[in-house]
Amino acid sequence: MAGIIEERDIGTLVPAMAAALEPAAMRHSMTSLLEVYLGNGPANRVAGGAFPRGAMTEIEAAVVITDLRGFTDLSERLAPDSLLQLLGGYFEVIVEAMRSEGGDVLKFMGDGVLSIFPAAGQGRREACVRAVRRVERAFAQAKSPDMRFVAAISCRSRRIRQYRQPRPAGFYGRRSDGEFASRLETAAKQLGKPVICSLDVARELPTALTRDLGPHALKGISDPQTLLEVEISAN
Repeated sequence: MAGIIEERDIGTLVPAMAAALEPAAMRHSMTSLLEVYLGNGPANRVAGGAFPRGAMTEIEAAVVITDLRGFTDLSERLAPDSLLQLLGGYFEVIVEAMRSEGGDVLKFMGDGVLSIFPAAGQGRREACVRAVRRVERAFAQAKSPDMRFVAAISCRSRRIRQYRQPRPAGFYGRRSDGEFASRLETAAKQLGKPVICSLDVARELPTALTRDLGPHALKGISDPQTLLEVEISAN
């Protein structure tokens, strides 16, 4: 009957079907691999050719660093399986929270996670608000008493370069950008505050959401920086 493929014809069609499907399968595999290392947004832009090798670009984004507290104590107190389970749960909470509302998880650094919320399109203020909202979501989802972490939020323009071989694929910002975000996270631990932000973020948030902690000297940063605690609800 016309229009019906008989069993004996299937074998002859396999090579043609495989050739037709191979490019789509390769694109899917490439995009999936890029998402693992770069996050959804950057992966789509790289796959679309937005970042040729060595290209420089500047983006403005709210930057979030989260870091597990008391990891050394946890590693001594918990059995290896329990520690790995805790880490897995922590990463799952952070990634799930950050990847919604346009956030991208860019890097895992030990028990720390670096995420960004690009300001393009929705603007700087909306990027900062989304970052705070997703941090609040992460704290609300962290049910285990051992899953204690801090979060630091900053917002600034970042010049980034897309490297390929021989360096690992990924985005690398200026050293000062990474240092600033990392110093904020360290300050959050030292001050015993779950969430802190820089002054540039606080200016974009409702006044009631932040509490001034005053100027603080941050290692590697020349001038004292005004830090603010971000009031969140973990309910």
